[in-house]
Amino acid sequence: MMAMQPRLKGYIAFHAYSQLWMTPWGYTVARPTDYAAQNALSRACVTALTAVHGTQFVYGPIATTIYVASGSSVDWAYGILRVVYSATPELRDLGKYGFLLPPDQIIPSGEETFAALLVYAKTLVDSLL
Repeated sequence: MMAMQPRLKGYIAFHAYSQLWMTPWGYTVARPTDYAAQNALSRACVTALTAVHGTQFVYGPIATTIYVASGSSVDWAYGILRVVYSATPELRDLGKYGFLLPPDQIIPSGEETFAALLVYAKTLVDSLL
């Protein structure tokens, strides 16, 4: 990733599960310099995701959305590489199935995640113009 700088504009670390869309910081509850841009994109991604199947996600910085957690690759991508649009989506579900998502939820999860990624990608492309 370091060799890709300064061309690297986005970073996503997908996780399962909890239905969260999180951004830096994880190691502290202090808001990052780019909080407004990160939060606006998170809101747009979650709105697009929810529009597909009605799945509800919570969004915000890692530390205030789930818990303080050091060692996040998203924090590293943002803090060291200055990748403003670094995110950790925690995909379906809320804990009923945990890491063993039933087959009938896999395609819907992919469809809604793809809708969010289209918004994410458009934002990155627009930031280059």
